[in-house]
Amino acid sequence: MATNLALQRLTPLAAVLLCSVVSLSAGAFSMPEHCLGMSTKSECVLWQKMLDGIEANRMLKEMGYIHDDGERRGRQLPENEPSSAGNHSGEDASHETHVHPHTALLFMFSTVCFGCFINWFLSRYMPSVPYTVVLYLLGMLMGAMEQVLKDKENPAAFSQSIDMWINIDPHMMLHAFLPALLFGDSLSINRHQLSKCLVSCTLLATLGVLAGAFLTGAIMHSLSPKSLTFYEACSAGSILAATDPVAVVAILNSLGASPKLNMLISGESLMNDGVAIVIYTVFQNLSLGQDYGAGDVITYFLQLFLGGIGLGLGFGIVTYYAIMLASNKMKHDDTLIQTGIMFAAAYLSFWVGEYLEVSGVLCTVVCSMVTGMYAQQMFVSRGLALHVWHFAEFIGNTLLFVLAGTIIGANFASGDAHLRAMEVLWVAPLYLFGIVVRAVVVFGFFPCMARLGDGLTWREASMMVWGGLRGALGLALAVDFAHTRTDKAGEALDSDAIQRRKYILFQIGMFTTLTLVVNAPTAGHLLRKLGIVRTTKAQDQMLRDHEIKLAQDSRKYYERIAQFLNFEGHCKDDIEEYFLAADDCKLHHGQEEEDYQKALSRNWLRHPTNMLSDVGENSMRRGVVLRCMEAEYWKMADRGLLPRDSEVLQDLTAAIDQAKDDVKLGLTDWKHLDDHLTFRAKCAACTKYCGATCFKYLMAEMEYLEASEILCYLHAAEASRKQAKEHLGQGNTEVLEELNENIASARTRLAKMDGGQVSLAKTCQLSQAILDFQRRMVEKWLEAGVLTAGEGHHMHEHIEASAARMHSCIWKRWNALIGEVPSNQVVPISLQQATVQKPAPPTVSASIIGQSPAVAVAPEASEAEASTPVLALKPASE
Repeated sequence: MATNLALQRLTPLAAVLLCSVVSLSAGAFSMPEHCLGMSTKSECVLWQKMLDGIEANRMLKEMGYIHDDGERRGRQLPENEPSSAGNHSGEDASHETHVHPHTALLFMFSTVCFGCFINWFLSRYMPSVPYTVVLYLLGMLMGAMEQVLKDKENPAAFSQSIDMWINIDPHMMLHAFLPALLFGDSLSINRHQLSKCLVSCTLLATLGVLAGAFLTGAIMHSLSPKSLTFYEACSAGSILAATDPVAVVAILNSLGASPKLNMLISGESLMNDGVAIVIYTVFQNLSLGQDYGAGDVITYFLQLFLGGIGLGLGFGIVTYYAIMLASNKMKHDDTLIQTGIMFAAAYLSFWVGEYLEVSGVLCTVVCSMVTGMYAQQMFVSRGLALHVWHFAEFIGNTLLFVLAGTIIGANFASGDAHLRAMEVLWVAPLYLFGIVVRAVVVFGFFPCMARLGDGLTWREASMMVWGGLRGALGLALAVDFAHTRTDKAGEALDSDAIQRRKYILFQIGMFTTLTLVVNAPTAGHLLRKLGIVRTTKAQDQMLRDHEIKLAQDSRKYYERIAQFLNFEGHCKDDIEEYFLAADDCKLHHGQEEEDYQKALSRNWLRHPTNMLSDVGENSMRRGVVLRCMEAEYWKMADRGLLPRDSEVLQDLTAAIDQAKDDVKLGLTDWKHLDDHLTFRAKCAACTKYCGATCFKYLMAEMEYLEASEILCYLHAAEASRKQAKEHLGQGNTEVLEELNENIASARTRLAKMDGGQVSLAKTCQLSQAILDFQRRMVEKWLEAGVLTAGEGHHMHEHIEASAARMHSCIWKRWNALIGEVPSNQVVPISLQQATVQKPAPPTVSASIIGQSPAVAVAPEASEAEASTPVLALKPASE
C-alpha cells in the first residue's frame, strides 16, 4: 500500500518534470488549484510553479490528476469591463485558452509585412493614393473580421494577437509610438521657414485649437442624437481639433508645393498636438467631476505649454553636446552612438515631460528641432541618420494607423455601443460641421496670417482647411476617453456615461475615416485646381532640356562602353529603342516632344537652356545657383571641412534661405551674409567694456569664424559658377555677373581681414581636406579588400593621431595670435604663409571642395589625387 501510494504521488511529479523540460519556451500559465491525488495545498502550489506549458496541463488532464470544474482561467475581468473579444457569455469564458505574451509579436510583424506590400503596390500602380489611408482601412477590416469570424472556443494565434493589441493601454500606445513620430517629423524642419511661419502656426495651434474645440463641442452638445454633457462634448471637440496631415504633407512634397505651405500645415500639426492634449485633459477631468477655476485652467495650460518648451530646450542642448562628443568620423561606432542618443532623447523627453506634468509632445518637438538645427552638421553620416529616422517613421505610422483602424473596426463590429440608426447617420453631418468649423478657424485668422511672414493667399488657406486631416493621435485620445470607467472620486461611472463615451469613440473613429478617405485622396486634385503647384514655362523648358541632355550623354556613354569585349554580341536594336530613342525624352506635364534631330538643329544640346533667355526667368536660374551652393555647404559639413562645433553652417544656410525669398530681386546671398558678419562684429566690439581678456578672446573667435565663413562661401560660389555655366547655358549672363560681383566682394572683405586669422582658417580647412582624403582612401581600400579590418583600424588610429597633433598645433597658433602663448613655443611655420610648403605641389586653380569639375590637378598627379577634393588656399583666377 505504501509503495502504491508513493508511485501515485511520484507519477504526476515525473509527468510534470518531463513536460516542463519539453515546453520550456511555451511560457508560464496558471494551473487549477483542484488537483487530485495531492494531499496538501502547498504541494499543489509547488507543482503549479513547476508546471510550465499548456502541453503539460493537457497531459495531466488525460492522466486524471487534474480536472476542469468550469472555473474561468486566465486574466480575470471586472464584471463591468467587456472582454477583449466583445460580449462573451459565461460558456465562452469557460473555454478561454491561455495566451502567450509573445503572441503579440505576430500582429506587429504581420502588420509590417502588410505595410511593406501596400507601400510597394501603391508606389508602382497607385501613386496618388495615400499610404496611411490604406493602412487605416486595412486595420478597420482586420478589427471587424476579428470580431465577426473569430472562433471564441479555440481562437487562432493571429486572432489572439489582434485581441491583445486591441486591449493595449491608450497611454502605452501614445508613449510607444508618438515620440519617434514627433522627433522624426521635427528633425528636418527648416529654421528660416519656421521663423516666418511661427506666429501663424502658434495662432492656429493655440487660439485656433481652443476655438475649434468649443465650436465642435457646442455643436455636438446641441445637435447630437445621444445626449452628451457639455464637458464630454468639449472633450470630443478637443480631440477633433488635433490635425494629423501625414498623407497631405506627402502629397504636397510629391507635387512640389511651396515650402511655406508645407511648414504651415506640418508646423501647425506638430504644435497643436500638444495643445489639444492639454485642452482634452482639462475637459476630461471636468467631465469626471474635478473642479477648475478660471485661474487654475490658465495656470495649468501655461504650465504644460511653457514647461514643455523649456524642458525641450534643455533636452535639446544636452542632446547637442552628447552628439558632439560622439562625432568622430574615424570611429564607426559613433554612428550607432549618435542614433542611440537621438532615440533616447526622443523617448526620455516625452516621458520626463509627462512625468513632470508638462507637455511631453512639445518637449519632444522642441528637443528634435534643436537637434536638427544645430547638431546635423556633426552627424558622422547625415544621410544614414536621416534614413534611420525615415524608417522609424515608416514603422511607427504603419503600426499606429493599422492599430487605430483595428480598434475602431473591432468596437464597431462588436455592437458594444448599442447604436441606433440615427446615431450612426449623424456621422455625415458631424463631418460637414467639422469642415465648416475648420474653415471658420482658418479664415478667422486669415487677416492676421496674410500679413505675417510671406503672407497667405486664400488658395493656400483653402488647402489648409481641406488638408486638416485627423489621425492616430485623436484616435488614441478617443480610446483613452472611452476606456475611462471611474471618476475623480474613484466611483464607477454609470452605464449611461459609459455608453456615451463609447458613442464618442465611434463618432471620432468614423470622422477620422471620412477625412482620410475623402480629404486625403482629393488633396492633390484640389492643389492643381487652385493652381498652387503650377509650374512656370522656364521650369518646364529646363526639365525638357535636361531630359534631352541626358539622352545625349547616355548615347556617348553607350558608344564608349559598347566597345569592350564583355559586351560583344549585345542586342543593339533593343538598347537603341528603349534607352537611347528620342521618344523617351518627354516632359511629364502633357507637352508633345519634338523630334530629336530638330532639337539638334536648334543647338539645345550644346547649351541646354539657351532658350530661357527668351523667357526672362532669371529668378529660376538664381534658384538653381542657390541650391547648388547649399549642396556644396552640406558637402563640406558632411566631410568635416567646416568648423563643426560653431554656427558657420547655420549662418551660410540662413543666407541661402533669405536669398531664396529674394530671387526676383537678384542674387542676394552674399549681401545677407555680409550684413550678418558686420552685425556680429559690432556686437563683439561691444564686449570691450567687459574686460581686456574677454574682448580679446571674443574678437579673435569672431575673426576666425568670419574668415572661415568667407572661405566657405568662395568655395561654394566657385563650384556654383561652374555648375551654372554647364547647366544653364551661355545665355544667363545676368546671373553670372551677379555671382561674379558677389565673389569679388567676398574676396575684398577677406583681403581686409587680419592675415594671421585668415591663414589659420585656411590651414584648418586644408588639414581637414587632407584628413578627409586619407579617411576615404582607407575606406576605399577596405571595400576593395586590399586591407583587412584590423589593418584598416590600425590606419584609422594613425590618421586620428595625426589629426590630434595637428589640432594641438592649430590651438597653439590661435593662442599665439592673441598673445597667450609665446611664439617660440609653436612649431615654426609662418602664419603669413597661405599654403602648405610641399615638394612639387600639384597646381590647383579652383577654390572649391567636393567632387566638382572645377578641380584642376596637375598631369603628374596620381589617380587617387585626381579623385580627391582639394581645397585651394589662393583665390582662383577668372
